[in-house]
Amino acid sequence: MPKTKILKVLLHRGDHMYQSKKCDIDNIWKIRDFLVETYKTFPEKGNWLIDRFNFTFSASRILNEVSAQEYCDRIKFWEKEGKIFAVVNTEGENRGEVFFQLRTFDLEEILLEEMFEFTESNLMIEKEGKHVVFLSINEHAANIIKMAEKRGYAKENWSEITCKKNISERNEISLPEGYQIKTATETTPESRAICHAYAFSYIDRKDVVNRSVEAQKEMMNMRDYRPELDIQVVDKNGKVVAFANMWYDSDNKIGIVEPVGTHPEHRKLGLAKAAIYHGENLISEMGATHVYVGSDQQFYKSIGFYEIETDYIYKLIK
Repeated sequence: MPKTKILKVLLHRGDHMYQSKKCDIDNIWKIRDFLVETYKTFPEKGNWLIDRFNFTFSASRILNEVSAQEYCDRIKFWEKEGKIFAVVNTEGENRGEVFFQLRTFDLEEILLEEMFEFTESNLMIEKEGKHVVFLSINEHAANIIKMAEKRGYAKENWSEITCKKNISERNEISLPEGYQIKTATETTPESRAICHAYAFSYIDRKDVVNRSVEAQKEMMNMRDYRPELDIQVVDKNGKVVAFANMWYDSDNKIGIVEPVGTHPEHRKLGLAKAAIYHGENLISEMGATHVYVGSDQQFYKSIGFYEIETDYIYKLIK
């Protein structure tokens, strides 16, 4: 697809000035810090939490054969007076999904237009002979929804739901006989990758399983990764059969669960529940007051999570 004009480096309106910057390996962690910072003043309004940044930059991109540089090339951010005000990014999965990370919903129209231009010039994918993009927009971002509709985006019939759980009491953990809770300090990346492959139904694809091992190793290199919060349940033979990785944002005193899964032959036994409960107990001791998950599955609601935010998906076809 031919690219449109190169984005302007400086955006002016009145006394305001934004500087657009390309993301690279050296500055990508500024985005992580921006997500932590904006949670303090802009909580639960559609920005990613640290789990999604860490997991997609490590595991997701490797599973989808995306290099670190390619991941960065799909990100652009805008600063004013040295502070990030907006980010456009993907998950590194080549599925045409795009996300806006914002300091406020009240961004100036000229900046929003630049964000849409970058999205449509660089992040659309080819599908059935056309170019398509799926933009996630928070339900409260009326001005962004209005601009998307003006540019021809149409609302899809699916959305992303964020759920939250308050942590007030220590969880009692019960496991069937023969099962034990372990952590990444006691299991191997290979064993965790195989369970992930069974849980997400790609065990028959050996190339992907091999990448999953590398993904597990790379995830361990992330700044926010804590091996004691990478929790597994093993059976009587020591085989990993369930997992729940808990990320902890110590600045904001919140936990986030990502990913969670159970081997199909060991489901309906409460194993994932036990892994999550164990993680909640650990982060509670660290000072956490609540935990999030990016899913509205009934499983999570059954263990105390409740819906707080919806991000709608808007599709553009060219």
